[in-house]
Parts: sequence; C-alpha cells; structure tokens
Amino acid sequence: MTENKNGYEDKNDSSCPRFYVGLDGVLLEPENIVELSNEVHRHILVLRKKIGDGIILFNGDGNQHIAIILELHKKFTLVKIHQQLKTSCESSLDLELLLCVIANDKMDLAIQKAVELGVKSITPVLCQRSQRIYVDKISKRVEHWQKIIISSCEQCGRNIIPKINLPAKFADMVKISNMANQDVIDFASTNNDVGSGYDQIIECLRLIMLPRSQSFQLLLEQKFNQLKLKSVQQIKQLKLLVGPEGGFNMEEIKEALSEGFVPLHLGNTTLRSETAVIAGITFAQIQYGNFI
Repeated sequence: MTENKNGYEDKNDSSCPRFYVGLDGVLLEPENIVELSNEVHRHILVLRKKIGDGIILFNGDGNQHIAIILELHKKFTLVKIHQQLKTSCESSLDLELLLCVIANDKMDLAIQKAVELGVKSITPVLCQRSQRIYVDKISKRVEHWQKIIISSCEQCGRNIIPKINLPAKFADMVKISNMANQDVIDFASTNNDVGSGYDQIIECLRLIMLPRSQSFQLLLEQKFNQLKLKSVQQIKQLKLLVGPEGGFNMEEIKEALSEGFVPLHLGNTTLRSETAVIAGITFAQIQYGNFI
C-alpha cells in the first residue's frame, strides 16, 4: 500500500492483499475497529504483515475498504477502516454458468476461471455423464465451491460474490430455465438470414457448448444457422450450458434445444469441459459484455 499526503490511497498496489469478511455483523465504515476472522488472521500471519500495514477488505456489497493493521497478536488481528473505495470491475452482462459436474480438481478450476471472467452465478448440473454427488455430500460440495468463489474474488478484484446454486438435474434445469425466460429468440424457426437487416435485442440468450461434429449433425437435421448468433446485438442475460467429460448424449442435446438453447461451438477441436468454460465465457463477454 502506497502512502501519500492524503493517507493510504493506492488501491492498485499489488502488494496489498484483499480479504473477504462477510456481511454478518462487520461494519466496514471509516474509523471503525474490526477484528478479523481466524481465517483472515492466519493469512495475515503467513504474509508476515506488520502493524501499520494496509490491507483491503470487502464484504460483497460492491465496495472495498482500505484498512490499517492496529494490533497484531498470536490469536487475533485488529484493523481500523481507513477509506471506502467505490470501485467496480463487474461485467455489464448478466451471465449464468450452467456447468455439468466434472472431476473435483477440474470443477474447482472451472469455477475459479468463471469467476475471474465475470459470471454472476453458477449452477452445477447433474446429467447422464456428469460426476455423481451423494445426497449427504451436497452441502459440503456447495460450501467448498463457495470458498473457491470467494478466493477467486479476493484474487481478481471483484467486490460482488457470484452466487452458487444447489445442483440441479439436467431435465429440471432446462425446463426451469425456459419457464423463467420466455423472451428468447428461436433461431431454428426464424426465416431471417444474416445480412438481411436482422437485428435482435432480446432478454435472455441460452447457449449450449457443443463440439463441431455434433453442431454439424444438428445443422443437417434442423437446418440451424449458427452464424445468426452474430445478428444478436444486445442481450440482458445469458445462460451458458457446458457439458461433462464425455459430453452430452444426443437425447440431452435435443431436449435442451427443444427448450430454447442454441448450439455454440468454438474452433475445430474438442475442448475439455474446463477449457469450454473459459472459451464460452470469453466469447460471451466479447460478444455481449464489456471485454472490448
């Protein structure tokens, strides 16, 4: 943290660590004294911070706060809130990731990168080829994913914590998604072509990531023109569905399409699930968000 004549203000100092403190009973207001949680206290000790050092705290309300270490003891740390910084790096796109559950380490990576790339919420999906989750393990898995999300926000600078939903069955997810978002474009049934003045502004666009081979098969079966995605100029919400290792089976794909999902493939190679997450979100942010 760099100090100038007005105090500690350099929010871009990479040496200043960021910590999430939650919303329960912690008032992050200037001049307030705050005792850090045991977890944050341990990080302070590991980082070998000293009295007078600055850190950044946020609680998910959209702001971050500069705090100065007042007391540093073996079992607790006290800080003084110095200044509120009203900064935001949130994307303009309301993007939900619908991610079929994959192997633990790959799932963690996919969630981490999805948060860094700006998703607003994540829904784990259970389909035929997804990793199984026993009912008695669901709460622990969700809690673990929540920690991954918070850690990612601490690292990437986001001040609003994306929501992690409870796992949903594939059939339930596509039906609920359709019921909640009636104002969607049906590319398969429209007769308009790209370049004919077709310019869509829609409420919600739902994409299902597929390898080129499956997209080509669908093109032959349903005369679907994927290039029509480029005719959508503005959307308010996007839902991105990414499959598990082994991909979706054809019945699941057809079910998703019947509920309004639009196939999306990127490149000529078959992507791993975690790679598809990164590629799909990046495409969405460039095309409809504020990456450019």
